[in-house]
Amino acid sequence: MKRKKDLFFFEKKNQKTFAPGPLIFLHIPKCSGIAVSAALLAVERPPRVFFGFDRAFFGGFRDFESVSAENRAFIHLSPDSIPRDEKFVRAHMALSTLRTAYPAGRFMTVLREPVTRLLSHFAFWRGFPADDTAAWGGWAARSGLAHGPLAAFLSAPAIACQIDNVATRLLLWPHKLIPDDAMIDPAHDATLLPQALTRLRSLDFVDAVENPDFYANLGAWIGGTLNPGRFNETENLPPALRTRLDQELTPRAGAWLAARSRLDLALWHNVLRARAPSLDVSALRQAALLRGAARTALLLAGAG
Repeated sequence: MKRKKDLFFFEKKNQKTFAPGPLIFLHIPKCSGIAVSAALLAVERPPRVFFGFDRAFFGGFRDFESVSAENRAFIHLSPDSIPRDEKFVRAHMALSTLRTAYPAGRFMTVLREPVTRLLSHFAFWRGFPADDTAAWGGWAARSGLAHGPLAAFLSAPAIACQIDNVATRLLLWPHKLIPDDAMIDPAHDATLLPQALTRLRSLDFVDAVENPDFYANLGAWIGGTLNPGRFNETENLPPALRTRLDQELTPRAGAWLAARSRLDLALWHNVLRARAPSLDVSALRQAALLRGAARTALLLAGAG
């Protein structure tokens, strides 16, 4: 039984105290952010939605001049370039970047079981259309690592920013113990995990998408009834890139999946224990893994 101080408590955060500040959604990639945003937009009805990336998203990548002008417009290498008059922000950016740009914002994020998130990310990048990939210039060499074996994808230091405990990274970036182009050393877990939990507690709303009451909780916080939808961003794979998930899940790939998820899994467990204390979180995770693996298998087979 976890001690009370180890869990999140949202009673104060759930009080409806809507200041003029904008809604800031720290969108962790492949955590149902598009579907969540669509549901929020139906209630919030902002004049527009701001979307963008910051340095945390790209790790050690620096060749931004190779990226097309259209895509570069979404990349903000400093908070100074982020417009301050937005009402709704959905960004693949670090919390530090967003707090600097919107100190009076209402901050939220959504977690997803991290092994499932990683498999979804692999399938998404593997199916990224060639024309879209070319517009990302030098970054395409990194996202293109998803065209190889899953084990190689999960062990590539160049994409640590996208595969290695991504929620923890976005909460804590920049951090001296979190390298841009290398995996987080497990020796630092005891330092990083409490810090990441503290950052999560500082947000106005946090939940996990697997929580059966997720949309009810989010609606209660936002002050409206949310209608969840389903959005699939992953393209059907061309025949040359199709593969079998069961063959990709080698012992080495399984070890990498666990290593790349260990900190984020602790965050996910912590949030669910607080949000849904009556649920069997272990059983919930097993169900999420089965659904996620089945969905990824279909996508990788070209049957998505």
